[in-house]
Amino acid sequence: MKKLGLLFLLSCLIFTFWGCHPQNNIEHEEDDIAGIELEELTRLDRPQRQGTVQEPDEAEVLETPDEPELEEEEEPEPEDFFLDEETISSIQHDARYWFEQFVVADMVDALGDEITESLRRSEERFLLNDVLMAWHFTADIIILENLHLLEEAGLDADLGRDDITDELRVTFGLGDDHIVDSWVEVIDENTNAFIFQLYDLVIPRTSIYMAIAYNDVAGLRIFTLEDIEGVSRRTGEFMFCFVAIDSRGSFYAIEGNREAFILAIYDAMVNLTEPAVTQRR
Repeated sequence: MKKLGLLFLLSCLIFTFWGCHPQNNIEHEEDDIAGIELEELTRLDRPQRQGTVQEPDEAEVLETPDEPELEEEEEPEPEDFFLDEETISSIQHDARYWFEQFVVADMVDALGDEITESLRRSEERFLLNDVLMAWHFTADIIILENLHLLEEAGLDADLGRDDITDELRVTFGLGDDHIVDSWVEVIDENTNAFIFQLYDLVIPRTSIYMAIAYNDVAGLRIFTLEDIEGVSRRTGEFMFCFVAIDSRGSFYAIEGNREAFILAIYDAMVNLTEPAVTQRR
């Protein structure tokens, strides 16, 4: 019994000593610190606000501006932008006038050797590409001159030529459909002509056909079949004309069809018939 009593007394002393041991207190303190650090990190992860601490729901309400933010209006895409018929007609007239009277002549002058070779070889594809290149150039310049129309429609008008797309040309009424048809015509054994039919604008002094012709005697020539103001829609006759970089002129009136145009080209290129009127520019 004495031994049992002694063992019981020793057990009590060991229990009391362990409960008061500094190391045991340190472990509890570390647990408390770890809990505080975790709580602090969790708190720091949330947005901090100055002033009195608010409950989360109340804080979110305080962050909301008194006045709701205005939603930005989406700018309309070019395909949603339409021009009235009168504006389209004016733009088309300007583009076609410059294309027919100046740009094609500039292109032929700049690419004379290549165009001559393409005519000799009857390479319609290359010639059509040259004409479309000239038309795109003309359309782009006219669009850049009318950027105020884009601004009025709320579109970005800070454009350059590289930004103009086929869709934008169509929006301005200047699509590739202005070139209706094209082919290489053998005028005679020494003369070829690249003829392209143009969309009929029914506007005076615009053309329904143009041609770039070549032979060794006449050289490179450009011809147009132009609407005669106040006459063509009544009589069906159009004026057979020529254009060049520094001049233009007219020959005579003919019927407004491809057969009559081809015969007139033969007359100018093979018969070497001179124009009735020539003017420098």
